Amino acid sequence: MFRGKRIVFVGDSMSRTQWESLICLLMTGVEDKKSVYEVNGNKITKQIRFLGVHFSSFNFTVEFFRSVFLVQQGVMPRHAPKRVKTTLKVDTLDDISNHWINSDVLIFNTGQWWVPGKLFETGCYVQVGNTLKLGIDRTRRFCNMTQQPLSEARGRDQSLFADTIMEVAKNMTVPITVLHITPMTALRSDAHVGNWSDSSSTPDCSHWCLPGVPDVWNEILLLHAY
Repeated sequence: MFRGKRIVFVGDSMSRTQWESLICLLMTGVEDKKSVYEVNGNKITKQIRFLGVHFSSFNFTVEFFRSVFLVQQGVMPRHAPKRVKTTLKVDTLDDISNHWINSDVLIFNTGQWWVPGKLFETGCYVQVGNTLKLGIDRTRRFCNMTQQPLSEARGRDQSLFADTIMEVAKNMTVPITVLHITPMTALRSDAHVGNWSDSSSTPDCSHWCLPGVPDVWNEILLLHAY
């Protein structure tokens, strides 16, 4: 399925978790574990912007590029209101996007766009060309962790942007598949990192434990890729 291929994940820390999950899943089918290695000899850490793991027995690579918003982040434009500190140039891809071009499978993640405090509350606004979009807001998401999976999503599966994403994907000229995993994932508020994060005083309700939910995302991904 992946023999001779280049699989690339692009996104934030949630994308990195899914990347790590896929490597672990694929490793179960490798007899010689030493034949799998990071291409630059790096240890897998949160600080490195690029990580690539090569499966030499099957000649394919699974890579991760850290691009939090997928687009270029710029400085405050001249004559902008004081509340504007930085901008996201939504019509310009991240400056490392040229490294993604030759991938055979490209998986994007946009989790940071929906995290409270990552954009407008920090003075970061959307820019299209030379125009600032000061009126754009996004859906707020609040997370309450639980001890057990939920029996119903209680609104966590709703997104104002889902229909737009589906429509855009349907009209694209390149083959693209949207894996709408939000409804399924919304039932697993028990599977977050929680108090086991680096900062135990602040429960982490954004990231996921491994093994865990990202493994299921990848099982769905593998089903579509097969």
